[in-house]
Amino acid sequence: MSRCFSDWDKLLRPGRRLKLRDSAGREEAAERGLGEALPVEVSAISRIQFKGAGKGLLAELSDEDHLMYLLVEDLAAGPRLTLGFEVPDVPPGTRSDLAEAGCCWLFEPPKSKRIPVDAWDYAEEIHNLIDDDTEILYSLQPVLSGDFVIEPGDGRKLQMRLVRWLTDEEVDCPLFLLFESAEAGKKDASFLVPLAAHELLDDEIGE
Repeated sequence: MSRCFSDWDKLLRPGRRLKLRDSAGREEAAERGLGEALPVEVSAISRIQFKGAGKGLLAELSDEDHLMYLLVEDLAAGPRLTLGFEVPDVPPGTRSDLAEAGCCWLFEPPKSKRIPVDAWDYAEEIHNLIDDDTEILYSLQPVLSGDFVIEPGDGRKLQMRLVRWLTDEEVDCPLFLLFESAEAGKKDASFLVPLAAHELLDDEIGE
């Protein structure tokens, strides 16, 4: 039986140990001699209230080698699960950090050089070079915004945007995500977490 959003709300708590059973998790678990599932721990959880309607959870999942993120969105058809992985060539940081790292391709070129990077729009299309001959095109999806609170934390309400690019190609991670957060009134200090991601089935993660 599929879990509803309230089930995930109870399950995803800091310190909770879970097992990842998607194909990549099973493969890595087998390589480490851990059986058929990769053990992970919830290290932090962001409780999101999207503008308009809808709730979400963004859980940080850690094991001995990786930091992953599980996004759970409360949709009318049932929770949508997305598992994201940090991208080595696109490190988390401020917009200025990403620009200095050569990641301006995440944003539309500004019409004027006087426009600061914090005011740049997200790119309508981004490209991922798989190898010398293959380039994958990802298209921008509707951007979601809202507020969130981090646990454990000090209870402050922060602002967020969830940016999604999607490809129709059959690749391991057909989604590219940006989770951009900032304190109210401090857009120039926003922090972005770029993630390569794919959707996850309900039974591919649990206790």
